[in-house]
Amino acid sequence: MKTKDTENLIIRIQFPNKITISNNSFSSENFITLDYKYNNVPIGRDLHIGLFSQEGNILIKTTNNSRKTIPGNKSLEYVYYTRHFVDSTEAIQQQFKPYVQEMLEENKDTLHIGTVSDFKKNHKELFERLTKNDSISVQFLDGNKFGERISVPVEW
Repeated sequence: MKTKDTENLIIRIQFPNKITISNNSFSSENFITLDYKYNNVPIGRDLHIGLFSQEGNILIKTTNNSRKTIPGNKSLEYVYYTRHFVDSTEAIQQQFKPYVQEMLEENKDTLHIGTVSDFKKNHKELFERLTKNDSISVQFLDGNKFGERISVPVEW
């Protein structure tokens, strides 16, 4: 979670998730971007995603706008962080008072509050509103041109 310094409001929540992209053909496939479609974010306010590859327990920042190659009959797995805006209404912000208090006490502008499952359990309506009908897509390449785009609903 991230606060807005002047008002002690939560303005953004990031959720981690994993995606596996499989190549079932014998030849390598290339793609450029993983795009997250936020159903609740107006066009132009989309913060995209933070994309990481994982080696053991270490996350390595990956440029989302670069060519990635999946060898034939292999898969690539990525961890991505969504960036959801939270509105400033009192009803929503009231849910975050304990987190804001902890952030103020620890002099932090960001707080890690647990797992996505925990957040879903403790803030079910908000989680559903933030993630309902979201999707993720992969833009494959056909040679050096954009090829097929595959979109799927996000599963949490």
